[in-house]
Amino acid sequence: MAGKNFSYDGYGIELTHVLRGGGWDLGTAFSVSYHGYDGIHPEFNRDREDRIFILGSAFTLHEPLELKHYFITLFGSAFLNDSSICFYDESSLSGGLGIGYQF
Repeated sequence: MAGKNFSYDGYGIELTHVLRGGGWDLGTAFSVSYHGYDGIHPEFNRDREDRIFILGSAFTLHEPLELKHYFITLFGSAFLNDSSICFYDESSLSGGLGIGYQF
């Protein structure tokens, strides 16, 4: 495989917002990026262009149940890659819960 088919020029932008309250934080981020690949794909014989969208958010509760130095974070994100070659289209949702301790 020729390496040039997988090298690209790209650009993007990300917006982030954090809201803080009494003992909690809510952070949200949204990003959009573009990748224009340099060569013709050897298998699909086409130019490849990707448009990538990501949205994520996290809610953190500090000192839940009055437990000093502990925090709980609930987070989730969505990812979408819209490619000019359908083989590279991708979407995913992820989420989780974390428990932490601050020293």
